[in-house]
Parts: sequence; structure tokens; C-alpha cells
Amino acid sequence: MNDGGYSGVLNHDILRFNGNLFRNIDPIPLKPEQIELLITAGRHDWSQVEPAIFGTLLERTLDPEERHKLGAHYTPRAYVERLVMPTIIENLWGQVLFHALSGKS
Repeated sequence: MNDGGYSGVLNHDILRFNGNLFRNIDPIPLKPEQIELLITAGRHDWSQVEPAIFGTLLERTLDPEERHKLGAHYTPRAYVERLVMPTIIENLWGQVLFHALSGKS
């Protein structure tokens, strides 16, 4: 997302879109026990959990000044979908469908 380029998932080049959110990648080192906890959590059915909870938790973990600088404020899913679906997702699916139907890789 920071640089654009080829996406192995989509089997296609994508444009760069960023806003500096993905400029510095600093992964958190995890111990094997922590990775196992994440895998276990991923196996649960989270469909009844309101996603806003995670947005609020993420927002509250950031330093207020850094959060403001990044513009990292929780946005409800409906607002995000209203913007992302027509501008990014529908375009990407259209490209994937075009390439699938045309036999292009």
C-alpha cells in the first residue's frame, strides 16, 4: 500500500495509496506462545462482536499527539464501506473479473 505494485493476492498491479500510514513498518516481535494465542483467537466465531470495540481499543492505545498527527481516529464501518466499496473494492473486483474472463494473468 505504501509503494503500490504487484499484488500476489490479486495477481495484478495496484496503485499506491498511503497517507503515510504504511511508511514505517515496525512489527511487534511475538513469542511462540503469543502466536498460538492469536491462532486460537482466530478460530473463534467473532461474528457477534461489534467491530467498533476494536477500533476504540486501537485508538486508545495510541499516544494522543501521535494519534492526532496520524489522523488515526476510529471511523465506523458504515462510513468506511461507503467510501472504500465504490472507490477501491468494486474497481479491484472489476479488474479481477476482467482478467479472469479475458484469460489474462
